[in-house]
Amino acid sequence: MPQDADAAAADSALDDDALGARTRELLQQWRAGARSACVELISLHLPWLTRQVEPWLGAKLRTRVEPDDIVQEVGIKLLCFESAAEDGALERFRGLLRTMARHVIADHHRHHFETDKRDGGAVPLLLEDSIYAQNPAIDCAPSPADAADRRSDVALARVTFWFLPAEKRDLIALR
Repeated sequence: MPQDADAAAADSALDDDALGARTRELLQQWRAGARSACVELISLHLPWLTRQVEPWLGAKLRTRVEPDDIVQEVGIKLLCFESAAEDGALERFRGLLRTMARHVIADHHRHHFETDKRDGGAVPLLLEDSIYAQNPAIDCAPSPADAADRRSDVALARVTFWFLPAEKRDLIALR
């Protein structure tokens, strides 16, 4: 049984060596301008990246975002990335993919949950649902234009009142 474990470890070491060599080769081709090398590089590391992203999402974010969406965004970011010569080592390249994935996850977390914290998840009020319509004390307060109209109406009523005959003025005053 221990021999099987040693053989599996040796096989994975060989796979990592072959994967590292292929990664370096594809990165060199990509730096030389071959876009197809970048696509092949992404597809080469896609299963590994998907396995890495799934536990990083967390249960709450996983309800809103699929792991494949994160992997896809990392692929797009990688297409825009300009690799340097030192990015050729397998672990360094995987570290780059990890960092990109964590940034994308943080962006999604901020997008989905930070806004909920700021406004409490409240739906923005429409104009007819304004705070004035919800507060009757404020709703009954006159606007400046209404107050000016009322003042002019009162002034007109006073002037008109004094031009009435005395018996009509007395009758109105008693009411």
